[in-house]
Amino acid sequence: MAAVTDSTDAVKNSLMIDQRKAGVVYCRSAKYVNDGAKDANSIIKMVPLPSGARVIKVDYITSALDTGVTVDIGDDTTIDKYFDGADCAAAGSASAIMDLELTADEDVQMKILGAALPDEAVLSLHVWYKMADSIVDEEA
Repeated sequence: MAAVTDSTDAVKNSLMIDQRKAGVVYCRSAKYVNDGAKDANSIIKMVPLPSGARVIKVDYITSALDTGVTVDIGDDTTIDKYFDGADCAAAGSASAIMDLELTADEDVQMKILGAALPDEAVLSLHVWYKMADSIVDEEA
């Protein structure tokens, strides 16, 4: 078995919400239930984000993924942009607060490291953002 790339429906459908409302905070969420063991280094594309989004928080929740399994969360360019080597052996969650403006559309993805992603594993992701420069006098 080889590492694979899979996507949630949010990425497959490439849906972007109307994101130009000044000051509004949006949350893109996805839940992925694995339908068969996937080797280490497999990538699950979770949610699409638009260029100009200012990411302010990323939350993830996982079922127990097995001993030695860690997860990087990022994009095609920087696979560990949001989380680097998050330990997911036991079921749990984590959050990171940041202020990161995107300069291009991106799919936020989770890369499975250390061991295979077990069958029926559950990955959930919530990305909170607002559109940069949507209020004229807003400070960065």
